[in-house]
Amino acid sequence: MKKALLVFLAICVTGIITFGTTIDFMMMSGSGARDFINEAVPLFEKETGIKVNVEFTSWGEGWTKLMAMVASGEGPDVTQVGTTWVGALQATGAFTDLTSLEKYFGGEENFLGGPWKTRGYDNRMYAVPWFADIRALVYRKDLMEKYDLPNPPKTWGDLLYSAIFLKEKGEMEYPVGLRGKGNGHYVGSFLWQNNTDIISEDGNEVLLDSEKAFESVKFWADMLGKYKVMSPGLADMGHNEICVSFFNGEVAFMYPGPWFVLKVDRKVSEDWLKSGKIGIALQPGKNENLRTGFVGGSDLMVSVESKKKEAALKWIKFLTRPEIQALLAEKMFVAPTVKAAYQEPFFHQEPYAQMWEDFKVVGDAGSHYPIHPAWGAMERFVPQIIVDIFSSNANGNLNDEKIHTLLKQYNRELQDALDSYK
Repeated sequence: MKKALLVFLAICVTGIITFGTTIDFMMMSGSGARDFINEAVPLFEKETGIKVNVEFTSWGEGWTKLMAMVASGEGPDVTQVGTTWVGALQATGAFTDLTSLEKYFGGEENFLGGPWKTRGYDNRMYAVPWFADIRALVYRKDLMEKYDLPNPPKTWGDLLYSAIFLKEKGEMEYPVGLRGKGNGHYVGSFLWQNNTDIISEDGNEVLLDSEKAFESVKFWADMLGKYKVMSPGLADMGHNEICVSFFNGEVAFMYPGPWFVLKVDRKVSEDWLKSGKIGIALQPGKNENLRTGFVGGSDLMVSVESKKKEAALKWIKFLTRPEIQALLAEKMFVAPTVKAAYQEPFFHQEPYAQMWEDFKVVGDAGSHYPIHPAWGAMERFVPQIIVDIFSSNANGNLNDEKIHTLLKQYNRELQDALDSYK
């Protein structure tokens, strides 16, 4: 009897320890984020007995807080991070190496190919893909059918030919909409679509002073300057304005995420989806075998100083379950990183079912900027070259020589940044 009582007490004490755990989670604020947390956390707490204390912060403040955490060793058990941050954060040593737990999270086969590439460098896993920012070719399918144009455009030649054709037919003056300010991720996409990158595969050399990089930048620069199928007014536009232009019939080709349907009245975008006016496909490549585009988003990382790693890992695994990924998409309209999530009922609701299926295909074939410790210091190249190209066009000196000069300049600057991390 006494022995049984001791066993009972041991179980009770163990239960108290397990069900009394509280972990801290830092999440970036955004549309629907609080609604998601208000539903997800109670589900997790009821299932596990582990409490989650959520701290919301902005993207700008988030990086500052992470750097303070790195310096002090104090911070949340789990944090949401941008995919472009992973390399720099991995290099700090402040986050947990999760490589041995890949199978715990489902392994490579569980995730879309694009997000899986963001998990870390040197074939290590420091970050678990959470939700994806998938950039597809979104285009006027009805116009392609009307004129028997390539549907979808699969190569750069298809895209340029179709844009020039629509311009000459008077459908719109500037058929191609690529953002002219901020992180226009097509800068990377056009490189990957030409089978090159910003940094060599071994991580030692910047590849911008190369013929392939020149061809890649020249292609989109020529759409602005030489062929004039991109508006100079894009210099002052971000995604919001471009998406509005698309639904106003002023743009036929753009590279957004699923959120493009939210940039106008939902009745308008839903009517366009129902009527078949919109096509969604892989971005065109220099040839059909190189169709890819940027896939970023957010990952989850665990502090190396966390004393509650088991609970932290359970929280991450919960957040990557298909039904929770579906809840996240419902509240925040972001794409899942987990393949099985796309089988959840939310993704089969009309008129969005085909849209989500198309974005899943694009996300699986996606690419990402180098996951490298130096990338944080190099990332400014992306918005800056956009500014330089648009400025050169406005000044009347956008030509091959100018593109070569810019790429040589950035190659030197980025190589210096890269060398500083060796």
